[in-house]
Amino acid sequence: MQMKILLVDDLQDTREIIRGMVETLGHQVIEAESGNHAVHLAVSHKPDCILMDLNMPGVNGLLATAAVRAISPLRR
Repeated sequence: MQMKILLVDDLQDTREIIRGMVETLGHQVIEAESGNHAVHLAVSHKPDCILMDLNMPGVNGLLATAAVRAISPLRR
């Protein structure tokens, strides 16, 4: 079963490595480079799974995760 995965990391090299691994498993990857961008993409794409970097400048992964969980349809 193909999943839609939101990959969030401020480092492009890290996103490229993880994207390659996840796509090899047959999943679709959507990328965000910041916590704010992640929240917007989560709302618009409704991913099945989010892989979130916790240590990002500005809105870190913990704050972004809390923001996503606060949106009722995305709580799961």
